[in-house]
Amino acid sequence: MEKLDSIQIEYLGTPSVHDIDPKIYVFENTPSFDLIEEIPLNIPSYNFFEGERSYNPNTLMYLFSSGTIQTLTWVDGYYLVGYFPGYDKQDLAIYSENKSPEESREFGERMRKKYLDRVAIFDSLGNLVSDFAPSTFDPRSIILRDGQLWAMEKPDPDVEKDYFRVFRLELKAN
Repeated sequence: MEKLDSIQIEYLGTPSVHDIDPKIYVFENTPSFDLIEEIPLNIPSYNFFEGERSYNPNTLMYLFSSGTIQTLTWVDGYYLVGYFPGYDKQDLAIYSENKSPEESREFGERMRKKYLDRVAIFDSLGNLVSDFAPSTFDPRSIILRDGQLWAMEKPDPDVEKDYFRVFRLELKAN
């Protein structure tokens, strides 16, 4: 149980994220599912689409270039956030330029190597504890089942497999 602004919260709430917004929203678990708190997340180098002031027919381009929160898992007093960091302003400008199919393919390959899916770990108050790009597992697949963390193996685009591996993950303090 934690004391937050003189309110006792026994994590009877359900944490939630909304795709791009770097916040955790904690809702009551019972009807009317009121919002208990918003926890802002300071995710390193997180570049997300904050909307347009007016209609822009090219808004869909942000679908692939904007930072997104992909998974949220609450375990042992920590939030594990799987996320895509999104393109920085310079790469976003290049992304929107008119390119040949070959230039587009090469640009996409460079961006896939530069902007890896990542995991950020936050304490219960939203303070960043760790941030890393895992080499073996896919951050988009992190789940909690029966008190244990699991994730799928990161696919290798150069090797075709008829199977995939699942890893059991464990949080350890350094």
